[in-house]
Amino acid sequence: YVWDGRMQVHGVHPYAHAPDDPALEAYRDDVWERINHRDVPTIYTPLVEAVFFALAAVGLGPTGFQVAMGLFDFGVVVLLLLLLRARRLPEDRLVLYAWSPFAILETAGSGHMEPIGVALVLAALLALGTERPVRAGVALGLAIQAKLLPLALLPGFVRRLRISAVAALIVAAVVPALPYARTGPAVGGGLRAYAERWERNASVYAGVFAIAREIDTASRLKPWIGRAQDRFGEGVLPYDLRYRMVWPREVAKAIVGALALAWILWLAFRPGLDPPREALWALGGVLLLAPTVHPWYLLWIAPLAVLVRSPGWMAWVAIVPLAYLDAGGDVPH
Repeated sequence: YVWDGRMQVHGVHPYAHAPDDPALEAYRDDVWERINHRDVPTIYTPLVEAVFFALAAVGLGPTGFQVAMGLFDFGVVVLLLLLLRARRLPEDRLVLYAWSPFAILETAGSGHMEPIGVALVLAALLALGTERPVRAGVALGLAIQAKLLPLALLPGFVRRLRISAVAALIVAAVVPALPYARTGPAVGGGLRAYAERWERNASVYAGVFAIAREIDTASRLKPWIGRAQDRFGEGVLPYDLRYRMVWPREVAKAIVGALALAWILWLAFRPGLDPPREALWALGGVLLLAPTVHPWYLLWIAPLAVLVRSPGWMAWVAIVPLAYLDAGGDVPH
């Protein structure tokens, strides 16, 4: 985060260079030395890159960024309180999140940027529940700009919003990318590397991948691809790309992707499901299916689990820090 912010202060487009690019050698410092995956361009979205730029522009380093993320998390606490009040729910539920060691560890402690997007999701739900559809659309559009995970909420929100609010959502999701698109890539190339290479702490995906590997999808499906090529020619996709798509890892990702889409659409059109509960189950379901679930990803569902008082989801939030036991030296203090 600090590196991306400082590069922008120096006029360097954050999506144009990986941290170890020789063109940036003059900027290398102790912050650069602590970056992991320095060969991969940043994966972060334009809205949070703008936040990184603002924090770096006032001279903040790692500790300052941690404080800033802690303040964003305090915003999550305030919005959760407002949601509890708006829904006439017991306000003492707030302490289940506000006093959570997990939330404090991952925000003020580790400095993760999740509370930026989480606060925007809560703001969108608050606006939706108080009959402010345009505000709800803008908040969700910005949340998507903070991280792509809230795309899971799009069908449910669109179903509930008027055309003007949907238009506001689209504008909010596009505008933060425009300054970056004018001078270089609109998003980071690291997103592709993340989708292709990152796998950790998976739940459903781990099982699907194990099954696909056990049945050896590549050897079983490759002959079908060959026969299809002989009959129909090269077609839209090159043969080597189609061949890679039948390897167990790619098959498993396609399966969980299809399951996630089906789950999201089913929730969006399920009658009688209120927006906060739908948001919890949509975001939580995607995380259960995802190939990578770092502990701090559960910050997206923690306040929603408190809001709807869901013991199952709260239990997952409570035990996910156990993943750090397998993290070697990457355990936060």
